[in-house]
Amino acid sequence: GADIRSVGYGVSDNGTTVGYTETNSHDTAALWQPNGSLGTIPTGLVAQSTARAITSDASTIVGFTQDANTSLTSAFVYRIGNPGIQTLGSIGGLYTDATAISANGSVVAGTDQLGSNTHAVTWSGTNWGTETDLGVLAVNDDSNATGINATGTIVVGIDTLTGVAQTGFYWKNGTMTPLTFAGLAFTKANAISADGSVIVGGAVNTLAAIGTHAVSWSGPTYSIQTDLGTLGGTNAEAYAVNADGSIIVGSASIATNYTHAFRYAGGTMSDLNTLLSVAGVNMGSIVLVSATGISANGKYIVANDEIANIGYLVYYDHGVGGLTTQAAQQSSIDQLGRTRQALAVQQDAYSGLMIGDLDGFKNVSQLGAFGLLGSAVGGLRGRGALGDGFVITGGLSGGTGDYDALAYHGLLGAVALRYDFGTFNGIVPFAQLGASFGQLDGLTFRRSYLNGAGTTTGVGKTSGTVASLFARLGAYSNLASGDQISGSVEIGERWLSTDAYSEDTTNNPFPVSVAAGTDRQTVAKVNASVTHPFTPDLDLTLRGAIGTTVIGSSGLSVVTSGFGTLTTKTDHAVWGEVGARLGWKVTDRTTFDLYATGIAGKDVGTAAHVGVGLRVAF
Repeated sequence: GADIRSVGYGVSDNGTTVGYTETNSHDTAALWQPNGSLGTIPTGLVAQSTARAITSDASTIVGFTQDANTSLTSAFVYRIGNPGIQTLGSIGGLYTDATAISANGSVVAGTDQLGSNTHAVTWSGTNWGTETDLGVLAVNDDSNATGINATGTIVVGIDTLTGVAQTGFYWKNGTMTPLTFAGLAFTKANAISADGSVIVGGAVNTLAAIGTHAVSWSGPTYSIQTDLGTLGGTNAEAYAVNADGSIIVGSASIATNYTHAFRYAGGTMSDLNTLLSVAGVNMGSIVLVSATGISANGKYIVANDEIANIGYLVYYDHGVGGLTTQAAQQSSIDQLGRTRQALAVQQDAYSGLMIGDLDGFKNVSQLGAFGLLGSAVGGLRGRGALGDGFVITGGLSGGTGDYDALAYHGLLGAVALRYDFGTFNGIVPFAQLGASFGQLDGLTFRRSYLNGAGTTTGVGKTSGTVASLFARLGAYSNLASGDQISGSVEIGERWLSTDAYSEDTTNNPFPVSVAAGTDRQTVAKVNASVTHPFTPDLDLTLRGAIGTTVIGSSGLSVVTSGFGTLTTKTDHAVWGEVGARLGWKVTDRTTFDLYATGIAGKDVGTAAHVGVGLRVAF
């Protein structure tokens, strides 16, 4: 079934996010990158899984899986790009959970059940094979690790007495030390900055657990206690902190006691929804109720709209903001792939004109020039009757194109060789081979994606080449009425290669970098045309074709700000091509032409051109 809820927990420096998706009450560990779900441990029936944290370099993820038969949970480590998930060892052999990992990936922190109690533990050493019991604050307490610093030398967490009284702690040099807060009864330590300077969490006002404050501890022994404030309500709690402790995120109630995500920096707690709105993000009906993760550089925040059951990636830095999802970014990359596919298809309109697709089947040598509007394109073309049934056609064109998602200027050449097999009962079978090659400069791709409830466009400029090869088999016939009709089938290969580029960051909070790559398509077409002479000096050619991508591969590989590397596939596109040429024979050797061409298809867009031409026979 479809995901009914997604929640993010951890985020790397480049914004790669981990958490879980829920489908029909089944939680599955998720990595918001193109490979989607992490999967689960290789053996056994797994009921659910959750990814808890990710290293700053987005290489390693930790979390837990649960066996459906025994309900036992197992802590795991998953290295992105390597198959399988490694299950971590257990001192107690019952329930384990990995909740945090050091920035360098060398130490994993979590929980292991020892008898009837849970203890905070770490896994370190070769393949995290050494498990260390961090202990508890008092006998029969439970302890859980919630965070770890960059080097794995300081662990923070929560110690619980008889399931009620909670005390935050930090573990350093083999000693677990309680974290207290003046005037508040219970404390929770939820995270520690990578440099180990700041611990964040919550503190409860009374023994009745009413009125939680978002707090931080800092200083050499974390004796500096800071109440982070509220958003106007009575409850707040900090869940994550960036590498140097300067930015803290969490959840706080507003005056109406609804809960909103907050960002704390420079001594001020701010509503994350308000910050994004002021930054120009259209929030629509989106309400971020909690912020549960932040990147080391503080620019990316994992925030959740629990009303709509959607996890978002937030970008916020010096008043510039953005709000998106993996699905929105993937959709924009898929559209970029279709734009590239459309570019290759649209080049057929120019190469077809140059090899005489709108001229009818004539064996008279000629030279000509043409110009088209729709795109500003002009060129030279010609036809040479070589004798013995051979006819060569081709030309050279140059100009610019500017569409909704695409702009370029370039030079395109095309050539084709046709062989007529002779006349059989008035029908002339033929075979034709052709090729084209073009250089595209100032190649501009525009990619639109959802940013909050609105859209944002990323613009990138590069250069590239297009090329094609094709083979046709068909026949034409000169009818007694003076009309000429033709039909053919075609198979061809097309290539589009582009250089690497990065999008402009202006008003684009989630820019992408596109690697150099080549798209290839195998294309099949069915072509038909008819030429009707109104008078000896005036004739009309109409042409139609249906094309389809038989197979293909996309070379599009995109590194996104927030979701790692995204790829796409070549769509099985179907499109139609139409063309018309009205020719007026000005002199015995000179013909003036009017042209109209068009291409349309769901996955290749629509392009139309009109133009004029002049041909001289010799």
